[in-house]
Amino acid sequence: MFWEKHIEVNNELLVPVKEYIKAHYVPKLDGVRFSLPPVNMNEVMRNVTSESTTPKQAEQIRKVLEEGTEETFVDKMLNYIDEKGLRDSDVYKTAQVDRRLYSKIISARTYRPSKDTCIALCLALGLGQKEATDMLFRAGHSLSHSSARDLIFEYFFQENIHDVDRVNEVLYCLGYKTLGRST
Repeated sequence: MFWEKHIEVNNELLVPVKEYIKAHYVPKLDGVRFSLPPVNMNEVMRNVTSESTTPKQAEQIRKVLEEGTEETFVDKMLNYIDEKGLRDSDVYKTAQVDRRLYSKIISARTYRPSKDTCIALCLALGLGQKEATDMLFRAGHSLSHSSARDLIFEYFFQENIHDVDRVNEVLYCLGYKTLGRST
């Protein structure tokens, strides 16, 4: 792999990444767990039909709750591909995602890829931090400030650097698992 052959680190990239991690890292609180109480959908529906909600608003809320009108990860990814005029092969090759896995992802509208696959696809799509965060959320993931590895990804999205090989070079140099087929 490219980055493994080049032990000499590109300090122009590594130094700002290390500084970003240092400035944004929040240590985990061991043993502390945060959880939300379970949601009672009957209670939600009762509140929706309360007097403070107009019939039109109540119907819109019911529709969202019952149908889930939110675009899925796959829907949104395919929209980005169309908007940017990309070919599927360009996306999965740039992301270093296996063609069969990519085919599996796009053939099932509700498929939720792994966090690393999502990140690689977001990089391949050239997404900024806001868009990448949205895509990760749609797949049930997020970037944590308690993970230096996640902060590396956040840095690259924030700086609009979308080269998976450069990301992998930094990950490798800092001792973290790399993205794509190299793992």
